[in-house]
Amino acid sequence: GITTVVEMAMEEEALESLARKRDAGTLTTRVVAHMIIWRKGDLNEELALVKRAAELAEQYQGDWLRVGGVKIIGDGSIDACTAALSQPYVNGSSSDPIWTPEALDAVVEAADAAGLQVAVHAVGDLAIRNTVDAIEKAMQANGTSGRRHRIEHLEHAHEEDINRMGKLGITASMQPVHMDPAYLQNWIAMVGPERANNGFAWPLHVAAGSTLAFGTDAPTTPHWSLPNMYIATTRKSPVDDSLPALRPDWALPVEEAIVHGTRDSAWAAWLEHTTGVLKPGLAADIVVVDRDFFADGPDALLKANVVLTMMGGEIVYSH
Repeated sequence: GITTVVEMAMEEEALESLARKRDAGTLTTRVVAHMIIWRKGDLNEELALVKRAAELAEQYQGDWLRVGGVKIIGDGSIDACTAALSQPYVNGSSSDPIWTPEALDAVVEAADAAGLQVAVHAVGDLAIRNTVDAIEKAMQANGTSGRRHRIEHLEHAHEEDINRMGKLGITASMQPVHMDPAYLQNWIAMVGPERANNGFAWPLHVAAGSTLAFGTDAPTTPHWSLPNMYIATTRKSPVDDSLPALRPDWALPVEEAIVHGTRDSAWAAWLEHTTGVLKPGLAADIVVVDRDFFADGPDALLKANVVLTMMGGEIVYSH
């Protein structure tokens, strides 16, 4: 049931392994790779990683395996109190971003100048603001636009920065699984009810003009995507129906959620001319399931089983 993977922490050895599978004809999903730019504390080393990523992006540009850009990890997670917030956690602790604004600005500017798409893990509002600032500065310095830079997770963002993202054309790459109420209790406890009530603001990103791309965040979370779509369409837990929804007014219609996980995710990965929708001229990347969740509603998303997966017109799985 998976046709395309965006790998957000690629290193060269793993990339070479995937290339061997591609060459052997045994790669059964499309892979778009973002080369990881580790925080070294030495700007020259970090810029060297960006330069190498640009070289690999020229080398890997196929329909099945492509280097699309770089990945930067801007902060941690709210549950562990390592996401960078502008205000302290409920327990009084704080956590700085992994990158200083100066280092982040320099690396993002270099990647943008090299034609690379930048993806930044940013969960907390401080890390998100620093990332939006860095992308805006890079676009101004390089005179560029349309790189489809993306911010990953965006769990606690200020509406001001959400609106800035829309104006700058920054993709909102989000994973509904992270707001599963079954796992969200510690998240809420760490930030308090007021901030929690503004978390995971999917419709605000759409209203601001950003492309909203849904993913799974696998292997940190399960690979199967339809439970993610259930969370997106109900704001409820697929594993514990007794738990209340968080901001049910922000739940999305089934049709919109599926579009964000297919067409919009393909666009965010520069694959809109290859896959993401079914129409003449594009690859026949097709997943067939045994439920009609468009007619039957969100509950059918939890009951659906994959009957067939087709890649480029070839059946790669059937049941």
